[in-house]
Amino acid sequence: MARRHTLDSGSLYAGRLSPHETAQRLESFLARWRESGGRAIDAFALAAGSEDALDLLPDVPPWVECVGALVTKDRTRVLLWLKSKPSAGESNIYEKISAGVQLPFKRPQWWASRSVRIRYYVIPPSPAGGADALLSGLEQAHGSLIVLSPPGSGEMLIQISESR
Repeated sequence: MARRHTLDSGSLYAGRLSPHETAQRLESFLARWRESGGRAIDAFALAAGSEDALDLLPDVPPWVECVGALVTKDRTRVLLWLKSKPSAGESNIYEKISAGVQLPFKRPQWWASRSVRIRYYVIPPSPAGGADALLSGLEQAHGSLIVLSPPGSGEMLIQISESR
């Protein structure tokens, strides 16, 4: 069962997923991505370790409904699974994300390089079907605190890897 964590406002909650729940959500996401015609995503060697998603995401914004994180066996990649939700009074969360809503990510302490590569995979809510409903992107960032900028809303996989 997902644990709950109170956000700054005191009235908004983000579900924290266990490593097992996160792995299940990732497997489901990857299956739907392939079925929808998305480009192949590297097979992930899931499991060995896990990180608390909310330790890696110090400020979880109110548009995050549910979040989980896993670390690959080689410890060079963090896989974040997120599901966004519309905030109260907002009809289109995509407009808010497009307008600059961002997600801070704290680089794991065991990574030696300050540079990271970020890959986004997003299945928008109620997709019309087909590959055109899938969003993806790639960016490079540096530093201890990285700002993630998803290309859209919905269910997403964000792969953050150490870049040497």
